[in-house]
Amino acid sequence: MPFKVGSVAVIQSPLPPPEQDDKYDNAHYSVTVLKKGHRKNQESAPFQADTIFEKDVQFTLRDGVHIRADIFRPANDAEKVPALVAWSPYGKTGRGFFCLDLVPGRVGVPKSRLSGYEKFEAPDPAEWTSRGYAIVNVDVRGSWDSEGDMVWWGRAEGKDGYDVVEELARLPWCNEAVAFVGNSWLGIAQWLIAAERPPHLKCIAPFEGASDIYREIICRGGVPCKAFVRFLALQNLGYSETPVKDKWLRVHATQEWHDLYQQETNDELQQFLDRYTKGKDNSWELTPRVRVSILRYNKVMDIYRLLLLPSLLTDIALKEPIVNHVFPAWPIPATKNEQLYLCPNQVLSRVPPSAESQVSYKSDVLFMQMDSDSEELRFEYTFRDAVYLVGNAQATLYMSCLDHDDFDVCVQLRKIDRDGRVLQNVNIPSKDSGIEDDDVERINSLVYLGPSGYLRASHRAVDSEASIPNFPEHDYTEKQKVKPGTIVRLDIGLWQTGMAFEGGEGLMLKVSGHSMTLAEFPALRGNESVENVGTHRVHLGGSNPSYLTIPLVTI
Repeated sequence: MPFKVGSVAVIQSPLPPPEQDDKYDNAHYSVTVLKKGHRKNQESAPFQADTIFEKDVQFTLRDGVHIRADIFRPANDAEKVPALVAWSPYGKTGRGFFCLDLVPGRVGVPKSRLSGYEKFEAPDPAEWTSRGYAIVNVDVRGSWDSEGDMVWWGRAEGKDGYDVVEELARLPWCNEAVAFVGNSWLGIAQWLIAAERPPHLKCIAPFEGASDIYREIICRGGVPCKAFVRFLALQNLGYSETPVKDKWLRVHATQEWHDLYQQETNDELQQFLDRYTKGKDNSWELTPRVRVSILRYNKVMDIYRLLLLPSLLTDIALKEPIVNHVFPAWPIPATKNEQLYLCPNQVLSRVPPSAESQVSYKSDVLFMQMDSDSEELRFEYTFRDAVYLVGNAQATLYMSCLDHDDFDVCVQLRKIDRDGRVLQNVNIPSKDSGIEDDDVERINSLVYLGPSGYLRASHRAVDSEASIPNFPEHDYTEKQKVKPGTIVRLDIGLWQTGMAFEGGEGLMLKVSGHSMTLAEFPALRGNESVENVGTHRVHLGGSNPSYLTIPLVTI
């Protein structure tokens, strides 16, 4: 029977059987006591408390489908405990393709830090049972040994989560309080499940993950993602859109998998969970509602290291980010939006050029996503004094294309040092990764270049009700093709960022027809494709004053 969403028939594809995974154990329900000090292997972290490990616990969903979970809970039955749910199809206990070993240096999280029983992007049960919590690693509908057809997000997944929350709350060891924790899919699912409002869901902790799947992942700016794309940066639109009073935003300074397993992260997460799943009066509400990390950037592009002597690079010392700077709200009150106009001499100016002109680039060239691609326009601005760019920037571009009736445009912000060198930011401290910055693999999870934005010209219509300052949303309800040669206005929002500039340092706006972020993995370099044809023209000055709006704040 075909699956439909409204009148649209959904294409279904068979999943590979779980037996194809070399970590699959074909186990069935069992109960084991893992004693304090237990290690999965010699490299793994030990359990910090006696733990009951229930494997392949079955949950029944409202349509009769059975899904399975592994549950780790404190062996001490004297006190009922909350359930922390990790929800994804990645494999429930240390199995599956996705793991930290995929990334060079394991994002600075050594094997000795984790037990090996953790679900990918989820809390480690070896640590959290000792903190007085049960970890529930769920294999979602259709994955592994769970029955049914897998659904990719949406209300169907939210309803499944509702059913599991309520069944968990009835288990004899649970104190009737359930929470969700995790990154990426595990974060996205939290928004969907919370939207169904299960009565026993007390709080969620989405460390990273999109809140609008179409706009932020599937078709950002109307440009389809055709290669495997990890979520590019912390997305905190969910914070702005969540209609609840008790919410906190923390923008961390390192890559999300690294941040998830830091001691200070877990300590703070426990304080939050203790308040809302155990009812402890621990003054959590005094925690600042908005804390933001602001990057100073800590590495020059590789090209400069090839051209300059090492002695000339000593001034690029590791610059630590500003961490957890407190702001009263988000978006930040008293943000000063400044407009910088694109000029034909490749500069950004506070004054628009009086004469009309245009610059162009070829839109359909091969690109490798290694921060060295061609056909990328650059416009630069130098700050006289120290400034802090925090929030969303917006590029308003007047553009045309003689060769096609539609075109995709990509924009990116970069930081420049006092000598004009374009900078990068290594996301993992070398003390944790054990890798010198010069040797870090140039992939998106390990190196941050700057915020980016995308827009397909035929989707340029703005949804004013959904938009927020400096981040225009597009409604995507119809295509407005562009007659070749016609100049159209494109309002392109860039994802949120935090960038610190000293006097004499600069900002660069890049414009091209292809993605300028680093590839997610080395194997994906050169595999991304575009639908662009021919040359794109950016119009400047006069009646077509293309400009960049940047949010500046005081700290």
